[in-house]
Amino acid sequence: AAWMVYLHTYCGPKPPAVKAEIKERIINTIFTPWVKNHEKHLADAGSNGHYVGNKATLADFRTHNLISLVQGFSGEDLISASKTPALWKVKTTIDEIPGVIAWKESEDFKTFAQRNFAILDY
Repeated sequence: AAWMVYLHTYCGPKPPAVKAEIKERIINTIFTPWVKNHEKHLADAGSNGHYVGNKATLADFRTHNLISLVQGFSGEDLISASKTPALWKVKTTIDEIPGVIAWKESEDFKTFAQRNFAILDY
């Protein structure tokens, strides 16, 4: 995916001015269009916390992961309960799955999350 190429190419230690420019470019050219497109699709599908049907699918989990990434870059400027209720519903639906709760409470997850943000350096 384009966003992965961007992240691998442009993230990591950089001078602050370069980092700020790259961050703005990622938010404006990748994340903002993605958020608008997915919010519309999910809202059109009924905002039930799933892309397809009433069960968690790979699309739901991938979106959940991307929401964390987007919020890591932009806080709640792009995705929040009030700004993007359909995307937020996916996040909260996945967050309620017992296995996800257990994973996020584990030391492995905490280490994994810290390393991801250290690699991105944002």
